This record gives sequence, C-alpha cells and structure tokens, in this order.
Amino acid sequence: MATILYGVSPIGFGHASRSVAIGLKLRERSLEPEFATGGPAVKFLQSYGFKVHDVVSEPVPAESRGEMKMATLWYLRYWLGYRSTSRKMAELTTVLSPKLIVGDEEFSSVTIAIQRGIEHAMISDELQLGFARSAVAKRVEARVSKWYANLQRTVSNLLVPSFGTDSGNIHYMTPVTREVTKAREAARAEHGLRSTPA
Repeated sequence: MATILYGVSPIGFGHASRSVAIGLKLRERSLEPEFATGGPAVKFLQSYGFKVHDVVSEPVPAESRGEMKMATLWYLRYWLGYRSTSRKMAELTTVLSPKLIVGDEEFSSVTIAIQRGIEHAMISDELQLGFARSAVAKRVEARVSKWYANLQRTVSNLLVPSFGTDSGNIHYMTPVTREVTKAREAARAEHGLRSTPA
C-alpha cells in the first residue's frame, strides 16, 4: 500500500523536476511517494530511485517562440489522453490504496481522489488558460476553462509554486527547485538529452 500517490504531468521536465525536489524532501521524512507519469519523465524520476508507474498520456503541444500552435487540436488530443489516463489511474489507485494523492498538473489523479474521498492536493502554476488564438480555439478553450475552474474550486488544496496571498483553498508555497548537484550538460547527458546550443 502506497502512502502517497503522486501524479506528474509529463509535458516538459518542469513538473518532474519540481516533483523530484518534493519527493526528496518527503523521503527525508521517511515518506516514499510512488509516482505516476509518462514519457521521458518516467526514467527521470526513476533515476532518483523512486517507484514510477507509466500510466499518464499527455500530448506535447506544438509551439513556436513560446506560443502554442494548433491549440484546438492539442485540447482534443489532451482530452483523449486524459480519458485513457483516468482509467489507468483509477486502476492504480485501487491497487495502491493511497492515503494521499498529489497531482502536479496531472488532473486525473486529483479527480479520482475527489470522487473517492481521498485526501489530496493539486499543484499548478497555470491557474488560467490563455493559449487559444483563433475564434474556434477560443470557443474550445472556454469550455475547457470552465471545467478547469470547477476543478480548482473543488480540490481541497490548490498549491501554487509562486509568491502570493492565500485565499480559500489556494495556498502559495513559493517556487520549488531541486538542489544543484551537477552541471547542466552532465545532467542532460545523463538523461539522454541533446546538449544546448552554444
């Protein structure tokens, strides 16, 4: 039985890096979370000795110069992945029977926690969506935003890794970073990532 089931968005390494920092602090307190994620984040978390379940499907958005492209297509692909992930996460939750579920922008784990009355917390630094540019994408995003706003209102604890003033169920916990133990290039090479351009 896992004490903590920790869902992590596999988009980029930001969520996984933050989760490692928190996981290591939990380990110092003799609490060993089991992570649920997907893609390259699986091996990244495993490299720190954590048990990781490869169950999360989230598409990587197309972007150019920091702006998301084809937002409508991404929202559709994300929703299909979310449905698949929710089934797998429900099965994993049944097997592990966690006392606490944490989701770092991985929403299926938190949704299941709410449905089953399990203690939970959601970590997110994107409280509002604003990726859409076309009229069609904006209509799609409006529906997604309504769902997301309801999820934020429903969770017991919404943890924001930034500076701010707590309000209701929203708690600001300052930015979360890992302790630096090796140079950037060494870390990238270790995880099979290309070197950054000079």
